[in-house]
Amino acid sequence: MRIRLRGTRDLPHKGQSGSNEDHGNREFLDATLAWHDLLQHDAMQPSGVPVADEYYGPTGAFRGTETCDVAGYLWSQIVLLTISGQARMADWAERAFFNAGPATVARDFRTHAGRKLLKGVARPILG
Repeated sequence: MRIRLRGTRDLPHKGQSGSNEDHGNREFLDATLAWHDLLQHDAMQPSGVPVADEYYGPTGAFRGTETCDVAGYLWSQIVLLTISGQARMADWAERAFFNAGPATVARDFRTHAGRKLLKGVARPILG
């Protein structure tokens, strides 16, 4: 099965159906990509994930990101990369994985942080 969106290239996808039909509307993809562009511009933390505490808003010194949002943002970038084929999604996923991902768990992987604040971070590892 291949996912086809109007105006994009065909991309392989493992799905339930064996049909080769158009599964999407380009307007939906464009709206989703525009939302992620807005996140990059207004709500991106230095760690590579957007502000995602209880409320959406611009980034700032007292804004955090919940652990589940780190995984969710990373997953969304990988899915958008698969659908759109845009390399910037891979860049954003890599930045989030290497900068925000390690901060969500303890060094021994036995505990995790519920909310991640950037304290004492001079600059991200990848940027």
